[in-house]
Amino acid sequence: MADEHTDATELARYATAELPTGYDLVTACRASYGQQLPGDRLVAGRVQALAQLHRTRHIDPGKEDRISVRRADIAASIDQWTLTHTRLTGSGFGEAADQLAAAYIAFAVKFRAPEPVEFPELHRAWEAVARCVITWDDLRAGHAEVPWPLETAPCRR
Repeated sequence: MADEHTDATELARYATAELPTGYDLVTACRASYGQQLPGDRLVAGRVQALAQLHRTRHIDPGKEDRISVRRADIAASIDQWTLTHTRLTGSGFGEAADQLAAAYIAFAVKFRAPEPVEFPELHRAWEAVARCVITWDDLRAGHAEVPWPLETAPCRR
């Protein structure tokens, strides 16, 4: 009986996929189409598609409605894949991936702008990317999101 349990546990370990890290998703946002994507190809590929949609939104704001519908579809597919192929429960993975892609593209637009961008503005944009990476990695690890800035109660003595 112990052998059957061990076999089932071993099979579950191999059958359960792992989500890519936040770093992997930033790499996917930066990748040009056709490059080898890190982590799980399906999720990283969908994040790459989200980043491309956000790029298109910056270039052609007139397509906002169509882009929003497509982004929602991709986000829902990330949630569904996560529920089906990982041991993680809940939702929010697709939304977190979309927010990460949006933050990265907003940073990239500022970074590559033809006119100079003040350092504090560029720094805030990169901090937004970092917050999204942390949110993704917390979801990926099964941790609850920590509200920021932290609201602390006065210490009692």
